[in-house]
Amino acid sequence: IDIVVMVCCSPEWMADGTTDSAMFDIADYAIAQNPTTAFRIGMPWEDFPADHTNTAAHRLRTDAALPAWRALAENLDDHLGGADVEPFYHGAAIYELRAMFERGELPGVDNLIGSRRTSVFIDNKGHAGTLAMEVGTLIWLDSLFGIAPMDAPPNPSYDVDIRTIAATALDNSADLWTG
Repeated sequence: IDIVVMVCCSPEWMADGTTDSAMFDIADYAIAQNPTTAFRIGMPWEDFPADHTNTAAHRLRTDAALPAWRALAENLDDHLGGADVEPFYHGAAIYELRAMFERGELPGVDNLIGSRRTSVFIDNKGHAGTLAMEVGTLIWLDSLFGIAPMDAPPNPSYDVDIRTIAATALDNSADLWTG
């Protein structure tokens, strides 16, 4: 295994915001198998989008947790003796899409929650619709392989440039990492 991706948020980390024993155990095992294993730890979006009145309310708790998420990555990096450990915020894509939806800037997206092709989310839990998955994929490509969203080929399936949405999501969340 060359790269291991883990996502937020264990009950342990949610309780203290500094550690995640399972994450450390998985990383220890991976390093024992391949000392050059790289790690990415992703911060998703908050569940149950309809419980939040707008994008700002939806992203509030996740944004507030980002400095602690970066600290967890730094703790894991220190624990592993300087392995390649990087956090990334794939939830930023969802929040950018939701904000665009609220402003009426997503042609063909008619609902916050509904069908996979015409909604940001497909269910009350907050699973991503097709557009959200494609924009999120660009965030993952950036984190995993260093392919900036604007370096990906255009996707003509949408009336908006999903590369621009992903790049904007990354840019808008960059300053949140430092708290």
